[in-house]
Amino acid sequence: MRAPIKISVLIEALEFVFDEAEVYLNTRTGEIVTLETEPLETAPEEDAESLEELREEIEEKCREEVSSDDYILLPKSFEMDEYRLMEEFCLTLPNDELSYLMYSAIKDGKGAFRRFKENLYRYGLDDRWYQFCQQALREYAIKWCEEQGLQYVDDQ
Repeated sequence: MRAPIKISVLIEALEFVFDEAEVYLNTRTGEIVTLETEPLETAPEEDAESLEELREEIEEKCREEVSSDDYILLPKSFEMDEYRLMEEFCLTLPNDELSYLMYSAIKDGKGAFRRFKENLYRYGLDDRWYQFCQQALREYAIKWCEEQGLQYVDDQ
């Protein structure tokens, strides 16, 4: 029986997915499992071979485990277009002048992300931006659960 997935747990996992790892959701327990795909760094050379063998053995057992129907691989990136998010954020600002200033900052070509971030702090909008992104990520997580046919608990 599949457990309902907590949206907060899924969001946290999506925020920290990185290229050197595969992140899985255990649909039976709702737990997140991370498998690093990059080799371990070792100090002494003489231990490197035995450590690599151990890593491969552990990785093989983990892959056998996550290959069951209980695990679903999370997307590498949560497929949100940050530039589009910045545009949408600008349009949500209640002050037309501020909205225009923020929007202009991202339309001036190279350096748009840097200018946008600078303006967030300059105009005290960083908390509002963080909340906006969290809401977008929440919506993405819910949509992903629905696409996967997973029950979820919106605990945000």
